[in-house]
Amino acid sequence: MAGIGFQLAKTAREGGVGGIVGAAAFGAVISAGPWLITAVAMALLTHWLGTHLGARGARTVQTILVYAFSLSALAAAPVGILATRMAADRIFARDAGGVSGIMLVALAAGGGIALAIGAIVFGTLAGLPIGEAALATLILAWLTQVWIAAPLLTALRRYRAIPLA
Repeated sequence: MAGIGFQLAKTAREGGVGGIVGAAAFGAVISAGPWLITAVAMALLTHWLGTHLGARGARTVQTILVYAFSLSALAAAPVGILATRMAADRIFARDAGGVSGIMLVALAAGGGIALAIGAIVFGTLAGLPIGEAALATLILAWLTQVWIAAPLLTALRRYRAIPLA
């Protein structure tokens, strides 16, 4: 998202009243869009789960997703901050070729941390059956890697790769 403010300011300056409204609307979609999509997806998932898994199964999936999203942000933070800083230093030194290695190591480290956290939280503390605990742990690891990959791909200006992360 770095630099988008400059483009929004330019749109607002050059577009008159329509430009101001457009820049404000676009800024709102950019900042809130992913969360709105997540909320809509959760609502649709809740509806689908209620009809296919029943109330108890739906609550279990919702709880797993809430914990997975929350814990993934915590698991990704230290690795993501370090990797982003290292990648920024490489980019500043005009050596973007080294960033792919940084990203791979960061994804592996974040995934490993998430797998350990997931095994403890979902496998031991939550007392889930082994299959559900394994799936919940994999979801946690995947989300952790998304948190790590997104800023690195943004720094590299690989915007099309971000949704695939």
